[in-house]
Formats: sequence, structure tokens, C-alpha cells
Amino acid sequence: MKSSWKIAVPMTLGALLASGCITDIGECDPVAARRIVFQTTRAGADLEAGTPMYEGQAILHQSCGSGQNCHSANAVGTERRGVPARMDFDVGVACRGRACNPYVPNPNDAEAQADYVRLRLLEGSQRRALDWAGQIVDDVAYGSMPPGDVGAAVAAFGPDFSYVDFATPAVGEVHTDGIRDTCVAGKEGCSADEIANGYQVLKYWTTVPRAGTNAGDEALRNWLACGAPVVESAAIGAAAGTNCNDPEDPNHVGDCIVAMPPDIVPPEPTWASIYDRVVQPLCGGACHDPDEDPQTFDNSGLDFDSIDDAYESLVGQGARTGTCQETSATMQFAYLIAPPQVPPDPSAETQSFFYAKLAYDDAFVCGSHMPPGFPIFPSSILDPIAVWIRAGSPR
Repeated sequence: MKSSWKIAVPMTLGALLASGCITDIGECDPVAARRIVFQTTRAGADLEAGTPMYEGQAILHQSCGSGQNCHSANAVGTERRGVPARMDFDVGVACRGRACNPYVPNPNDAEAQADYVRLRLLEGSQRRALDWAGQIVDDVAYGSMPPGDVGAAVAAFGPDFSYVDFATPAVGEVHTDGIRDTCVAGKEGCSADEIANGYQVLKYWTTVPRAGTNAGDEALRNWLACGAPVVESAAIGAAAGTNCNDPEDPNHVGDCIVAMPPDIVPPEPTWASIYDRVVQPLCGGACHDPDEDPQTFDNSGLDFDSIDDAYESLVGQGARTGTCQETSATMQFAYLIAPPQVPPDPSAETQSFFYAKLAYDDAFVCGSHMPPGFPIFPSSILDPIAVWIRAGSPR
């Protein structure tokens, strides 16, 4: 069933604060407005790959700065590219790895406070997109937004999204970039690069069209005409693409949708491979980098910015801060990673806090399972790490 929405649209920035014209932006197809798309793997292990959004939400997000440039509260100075202050369209997902807590938080609950702030930002951006719906539709149709070369560069920086088919394929497995099949030495049809990666993509998903294309502009228009519904939370669950909202709770800004798990290529049982495929992409730039995230680094004391810094931070070291330091002193985890031993210890990973934080849930270890909001690693990831630790954690 389709309906026609009329949106109050300010024609100038000053008019936003005063009065606006009524512009009919066309009919609403509510089913199409809630078509779920998923962020596509860009390179290696990407924590945001598999994040769900509604199609029009994804198009506005990638076209207006992806929460980092231009129409974003996070953009300052030249990063705004001339966009007026507070003209922000931060419609990206507010919470990843779990459902947002929509209630006014206890002042001592840092996670709930962060949820509340992000939800208010999403809510304000959703309302602002509706206030400016007619102007947005006109600007993308006329090609004035995203603006010229600058807009194209900013939009290109944003992630791609894809339509995903969850039907079980005849060969291979469903991943965030497409249907993958394993590649090993000697397997027919696998190139040298695919053997090195450990897989080949048999079929890539269809990419969501961007603003500035006929299909992308129509999807964005329809989404706005339907009231700009948003995915607010990308939770972890067994059935990607299903709704995980509490139907009895009316306080959410948008919906909770189960995300696809990000893709990780299983490492070889060597430190170089474990660092390149697991530690650096999932832990380094995300949290354990003193330059990128000083607060989280201060909380952990672990520097994963380089392969050597990460090795020195982990191997033969105990937990450095807080409850994890106390826990490692009283439990079997003597080290973050057990140091080299002669002869090698066949159960060395059981003494390694680092391994436990990857392999077990929050109930078993202090603090949070790592990386936070990430599913428990499968054996294809954990087994090579355990083999490397048992071999003495060689550099």
C-alpha cells in the first residue's frame, strides 16, 4: 500500500527557522522504505562490514559524509566543506553489537550514557532530514548534492552497501561481499592471490545505487516520503536481517536489526599473520592505539599500533590495569600471552588472557569479550592462535 506524504520544506536556511513551503515529494512505498541493505567489506577485516541500514538511510549516510565529513556533528573546520553549523544528517547506526538502551541513563553507567547521546543525535538528524526532505530530493535530482568534485570525493570515501540474498548457496557460504568458497593450493580455478587469501568470491552482491543515479534518487525520495525510518541498532544474532526490537518498548528511535558478522580471513599460526589478519584490523586502530583512541589505550595500557609494539605488549606480560589486573593474579591466566617455553607447553593457551578474551563470553573473563560487540571467534580463527601460543609464541 502506498501513501502520499507532504513535507514542510524550508527553501533557505533562514526559512528553516521561520516558515516553509509545503512540497509534495510523492508516494510512499512502506515495504521498499524498509528494504534492508548491508555495509560491504572494503578490505581485510572491517568491524563495520555487515552493518544493516534501510536503503534510503544508507544512501543519505554515504552521500552526506558518513558520520565524519560535511553534514556530520563530528566534522569540524574544513571537514564540513562549507556546510552550515548544525546542518547535520548523522543517520548512521547508533549502536553496534547490541540493542541501544533508549532510556535516560544512570549517571554512573557510561555505556547507557553513550547510547542516549547517540540516539538523540540520530533522532535529531532524522527529524532534520524530514524538515529538509523536499530540498534534499531536489538537490540530488539536479545534481547539486553531493556538490561537484568535493561531494564526489566525500561520497566515494563512504562505504558501499549491498543487497544480500541469504538463501543457502549450492556451493560456498554467504559473506558480506558475496558468496565465498575456500581456496587452497592445488584447487582448480583458484588464482595465486585467492590461495593467499584463502577464498575466492563466486558471486558478488549487487551494490546499492548512490545518490545521483536514478535508482538511488528514487530510493532516497521514497524513504523520505515514508518518514525516514532508521535502523538504530546493529545487534549480534543467529539470523542476520531479522528485527530484534522489543515489541513492547515504544521508546526507540528506530529498529534493531541483526547484523551480518564481519568477515575475517583465518590466520596462519604465525605472529605476522595473526597480527595482520586479527590484531591490527580488529584491535589496533579501533582501540589499542595511543594516537587514535587515547582514552581506551589508557584503560588497557596495550599498544597495538605496530607489530613489534603489539608483541611486546602481549607476550610474557600480565594485565596492566583495573579489574583485569586483579583477575589475572587470582585465576589461571598468568599472562596475556604465555612467553616462549622450552619445551613448548601443549596447553599454553589456557594460561593466556588474550586468548581467553577472544574465545569466551563476558561471564568468563573480566571486563568484556574482545573485540566488544563482536561475536565469539570461530575455531577457524582461534585454532591457529592456539597453535602459535603452544609453539612458544615465536616472533
